[in-house]
Amino acid sequence: MLSLSALILFGFNDHQLTDESRERVQQLGKGLMDIGITRIRIEGHADNMGDPEYNLWLSQQRADAVAMEISALGLPRDTVLTQGLGSMFPVASNDTREGRAQNRRVTIIVSP
Repeated sequence: MLSLSALILFGFNDHQLTDESRERVQQLGKGLMDIGITRIRIEGHADNMGDPEYNLWLSQQRADAVAMEISALGLPRDTVLTQGLGSMFPVASNDTREGRAQNRRVTIIVSP
């Protein structure tokens, strides 16, 4: 059984993984490989603060950072697709600091 509930969040205006997020990504990556998952898509997200084009770029950098960490575990990089989605799909309100923090995230989608 694999739980995909681990949150991978980022700081404001940041695309570097924290030590805690790096550990979550490594656990998730190992779990995916242990059950034979060989293709994933990583979507990067941002809050709505700042320029939308910059947020799109930043969200792509977040997705790429997670992809690099998972690929370092042995999943071939060409089977890890990434996409930055900026602030288009918030999971929480951007009206509060807490909500914006939840929106600075990546989503990992498993492909059959």
